[in-house]
Amino acid sequence: MINKTITGFLIFLFVVTLSMVDVFGVVPSSGGTATIIPTATSPSATTNTFSALWQQPPSQRSKEIDDVWQQIQGKLGLQGDSATKVWHGKWKGYDIIYSPASIVTPTSRDQLTLTKTGTIGTTKSNDEQKKCLNDKYGWYAVNNPNNQLELVPGVTPQKVELESVNVGRITHEVNKVIAEPLRKVALIIQQSGYKVHHWHSCREEDDSPRDNLFDAPRCGSLHPACLAIDINPMENQKCPAYADDSNWWGRVPSQEERDRCRKGEIVTDIPQQIIQAFEENGFYWGGRFTSSGKGTPDSMHFEYVGDCCKRTYKQLTYSLTPESSYVSNPKCLYGINQNKCELPQQAVAQNQP
Repeated sequence: MINKTITGFLIFLFVVTLSMVDVFGVVPSSGGTATIIPTATSPSATTNTFSALWQQPPSQRSKEIDDVWQQIQGKLGLQGDSATKVWHGKWKGYDIIYSPASIVTPTSRDQLTLTKTGTIGTTKSNDEQKKCLNDKYGWYAVNNPNNQLELVPGVTPQKVELESVNVGRITHEVNKVIAEPLRKVALIIQQSGYKVHHWHSCREEDDSPRDNLFDAPRCGSLHPACLAIDINPMENQKCPAYADDSNWWGRVPSQEERDRCRKGEIVTDIPQQIIQAFEENGFYWGGRFTSSGKGTPDSMHFEYVGDCCKRTYKQLTYSLTPESSYVSNPKCLYGINQNKCELPQQAVAQNQP
């Protein structure tokens, strides 16, 4: 209780100090010393001065202050998102202000190449995969005591230890093992300006609905261990399985997207730097399924490789879907009557296969 009180007081004191910077007219200068400006003479003037202050680019002095604040947060034991934010008009990520990523959304069909190569893990039998994943990472269906589970030889079902992560201002639970790597990727996504309108991770799966038994996670299905996430399925489809669906999670795809998906090509709008950030943090991109002999790229999908599955990275060349290819195609909110979205009839007629 005492520690929480001290922490709250220090944070309050820090915010008050920042407010006093504006009220007393102290503005950080690039030379590392404080510059005094005339103090506001009215409440409205104070507000305007305060707003103008935080619209300025961060100075060296403000960076020095934020560096100290980062050290204070570390000593207070703050973790996750709370430990990486500083005040600049509002709470923002430290790296967003001082180390912004430069990611340009393509406007044409540029050829992109992922250069990572190599193999991780070893081949295991189906039951070996399930035992390894259950023992090391857990089985999400176990978290609901009412679920009936498939029987796997030698496996004692274990719960998944969950942790909440925010990606693109949307928060979901994931396996605790991938929480920190995913936060690092989320920072790159935030810096890039790429808009995430949907993502999810944990999922109970039953490949044989007649038996009413939930399947254990395996290397071809990592959502049941909360080790995989899907991002923006409207624009990043699993091909060619769903190429001819009337809409993709509520969005009518362009004819070009649909044709490429039918051929088993990668259809994605996720910038290359974001894919690379995932792979640098231990994930494998589903778009690579097209180069692994499956021919079924799943570009919305990223899975954490971990210790139980074998994955091979090969040089992969592909192209992004430029915004002009789908900007005219309507979207609607994911998750509510997604197959009954109200779509303009003209757009439907133009994009039907």
